[in-house]
Amino acid sequence: MPHVTETITSHRAGPPMRLEVDMSGVAFMNSIALGTLIAVRNACIAVLSQLVAVDCSQPVRRLVAITAAGHLFGAAS
Repeated sequence: MPHVTETITSHRAGPPMRLEVDMSGVAFMNSIALGTLIAVRNACIAVLSQLVAVDCSQPVRRLVAITAAGHLFGAAS
């Protein structure tokens, strides 16, 4: 995960980006995975960019609903 946040942070000089994470193949998601996504989201925000979860599987949708975290990622079904 540090590699991902370093890559995003190094993009600071570039134009804002939209990082889409395809969540369709996620069979299990727990709070650790959610924390990782939040860290990546925060790195995106630091460089005026956006992290969006797309094509979310049922386990992802369930965790996002339970934690009310959908607004953090612009989660799209």
